[in-house]
Amino acid sequence: MPEKQERRRRRTLGEALASLLEIPPDAVVPMTVCTVRGRREIEAAGCGGILEYGPERVTLAADGGVIVIEGRGLGIEDFTDGAVLVRGEICSVTFGEEA
Repeated sequence: MPEKQERRRRRTLGEALASLLEIPPDAVVPMTVCTVRGRREIEAAGCGGILEYGPERVTLAADGGVIVIEGRGLGIEDFTDGAVLVRGEICSVTFGEEA
């Protein structure tokens, strides 16, 4: 029976360089980095902007797509240098393609 070959995503030059130099990829390749602290706070660094904002849904422009944060009582506490801090009762965080 022939073995099933796995499809692997090709790495970019920046990702390969980061791996070779043993440094975090976000130091070389621009990317959005999300930090979730419990269900009350999420920080997204490297965002391109706020696309939608309301107490139940916040949509952020991210590298190559969007980040959708859904919950209750959501509020943007800070937006500085491409870093967005959202607080409230977070129910879900999804990553999607650009529309």
